[in-house]
Amino acid sequence: LKLAQNYHFVGEELVSLTSLGIIQDRLNNFDQSLDYYFKALEIYNRSIADKKALFGVKKIQALYNNIGNIYSSKMKYETAIEYYLKGLDLSEKASDNQNIGNICNNLGKLEIERKNFEKAFQYLNKALQARQKENNKSGIAKSYLFIGNYYKSINQLDSAKFHAEKALQTGLEMQELLTIENANMMLFEIFMQKRDYKKALEYHIQFKNASDSLINNGKIEEMTRLQMQFEYEKS
Repeated sequence: LKLAQNYHFVGEELVSLTSLGIIQDRLNNFDQSLDYYFKALEIYNRSIADKKALFGVKKIQALYNNIGNIYSSKMKYETAIEYYLKGLDLSEKASDNQNIGNICNNLGKLEIERKNFEKAFQYLNKALQARQKENNKSGIAKSYLFIGNYYKSINQLDSAKFHAEKALQTGLEMQELLTIENANMMLFEIFMQKRDYKKALEYHIQFKNASDSLINNGKIEEMTRLQMQFEYEKS
């Protein structure tokens, strides 16, 4: 960042500010993260006003998404939605399915929190469709889990089970341990609600096996990072 500022490399300054914002976000230093993000956004907006395109800055929509994530974490939902929608608008104009998937998944999660279930489903389904267009299997699995959580939230347990099983199947195909762990935990919770304790125990054992594998592989830090990534789609 200091080098970029000293030599007036504006594009590199924006990227550095964004990266520092992501680091502070990961550390849950949300106010510091926002400070970096807004400085990056100011550079971008100034470049647009001056009609000087910044080369290499292709996905400013991810920055809007990350700002939305922080406001969502701070439970300032209306502000979060404002920034998510700005990012979504840019993503749709650019046919950027990766960020459409990320932002819509975040919007769906937020609307579940606000118990706006119909709107939540629309966003979660849109995220899934965007990820299917890219054949992003990790993202698809994540979408299945969030849609499963949506159905669990409205007590449609059979539909929740269907999507959790699809997530588990996709996770097993990819050998993605975190997806396997999260899918098994969701299935455990679903069968507990259904009072099918035998099946619940089976899935809890599978959950524990996946969790132990992550730890035994020496991936504790990676597991923590991926779990944070799971909670909020970030750039």
